Amino acid sequence: GIIRENLVDVMTRAAVAHIEDVLQASRAASLQQRKLVRARLIVDSNGFGLGNLRFLPTARKVISILQDFFPEVVSTVTVIRVPWAAAKGYDILRPFIPKLIQQKACLLGQDYREKMLAHARLDNCSQLPSFLGGDAHISDVEAVPLGAGDRLRS
Repeated sequence: GIIRENLVDVMTRAAVAHIEDVLQASRAASLQQRKLVRARLIVDSNGFGLGNLRFLPTARKVISILQDFFPEVVSTVTVIRVPWAAAKGYDILRPFIPKLIQQKACLLGQDYREKMLAHARLDNCSQLPSFLGGDAHISDVEAVPLGAGDRLRS
């Protein structure tokens, strides 16, 4: 719905603002703990299918901005519930991916829990939302309603 409602720029700015907040929080935590504290990003790709491939250029744009301006913020990126073919493709290509990227990025299928905790270096799921098996309470994510872009711009 983000592309349909012409909200890509709005969502890109929101993503940048969010990662800026993460940067400031990690700086504060680093000062408090007297060691470098970085974020661990967990991306739930549940529901992603071949029809979504047309949105990859938009995703690449956002990822490029985050990589170019905030490379030090994220320690690991763990993508869970990736489609079976994507997980197998990643496993095949993994030996050809630079070691640093292999350490930072991980794609996991439907049976992800233990590997997710290990890759993100989490002791447990207590800080994750309930739909990922955690105890944190967040509101449900909903689809972008028809006409939302026009209402936001008016």
